[in-house]
Amino acid sequence: MRKIIIVLLLILTTTIFQSGTGANTELQEQDSAISKFIVEEYKIVPREADEQYPVKFVKNRKSFFAMLYGIKGKRKKWREAIVSYYHGNEYRIPVINEQLEPFQYKLIENTEPSRRNLSYNFYHNNKLLLKALYEIRCFIVDKKNKLFLFTASQSLENGPPYARGILIVNGEIKHWDSSESGYSCPRLLSNGSLMWLHRNKESYISTYVVMKDSEEIYSFLVKEITEKGVKSFFARGSDWILEYTHHVIINGENIGEKKGYSEMFHYQYIKDMPFYFFKKNDKIGMCYRNEVLPCWYDEVVHCKCCDPSTFNIRGNDNMVWFYALKDGYWYYVEAGIFE
Repeated sequence: MRKIIIVLLLILTTTIFQSGTGANTELQEQDSAISKFIVEEYKIVPREADEQYPVKFVKNRKSFFAMLYGIKGKRKKWREAIVSYYHGNEYRIPVINEQLEPFQYKLIENTEPSRRNLSYNFYHNNKLLLKALYEIRCFIVDKKNKLFLFTASQSLENGPPYARGILIVNGEIKHWDSSESGYSCPRLLSNGSLMWLHRNKESYISTYVVMKDSEEIYSFLVKEITEKGVKSFFARGSDWILEYTHHVIINGENIGEKKGYSEMFHYQYIKDMPFYFFKKNDKIGMCYRNEVLPCWYDEVVHCKCCDPSTFNIRGNDNMVWFYALKDGYWYYVEAGIFE
């Protein structure tokens, strides 16, 4: 039988899920999966009328963020532990080149004059294929199927246009327009199939089509005014996962509708297990590995644009961190596996 231990330390509430004994094997395995999942809540400021996020009514922002800085120091190691390909060229390119080495491809900094201050040339077996690449993104390696891909912009010497978008799949160069994909990355399934999104936008309504090896397999409509509608699009083994405003689609099935949620958002993996937020009966909950956690909120800041986006949910393979409203107070919350 699972026990829930709640420890109160000043403004900190920590919920630790621990597995017990005496349950059947299936239940024990599930309990074991969440036994080290910790939720830490920090009460920061009371809510004032009609305020939708915490910083707007904080009179002394400097003191507010100084307080948060002290709180965030506890889990800094876990928030920043995940190496990302998007931390800037000086960090990203060595990581990408290490992954490209078995394919005998390489990115080398361009030393010739260019319209960009920093760009890279793309080589195969020391043969120059492309010059002056920048905004190198969406890098994926599939070792099983011996595939790699990434997107980039290429600075052109003569224009207009002065740049073009490209998609490189195993050295094959294809046209790529990030705006036509809703600024989402192409993905690879475990069988080597290439997937991407195609967007047609009219006024504030966008029609998206999910493409798989040039075949249309799913479509949806989403309103896009200031915040982009597609929140994430990625592959996990043979599954593809799409999240757009308050909806999560897995292999073409609307999971939130199936479970009876009015909203489902921020679907990600923590320690290789699925995690997401959902709204049901006007309360926001969290689910980890299909286990609903006993933590409920009146609101969780998400899908905001501009200044309020500072308070949107963030996450990595270790944890999530977010701002939530509960019982008239705003909380800063960190939840995850802290090993």
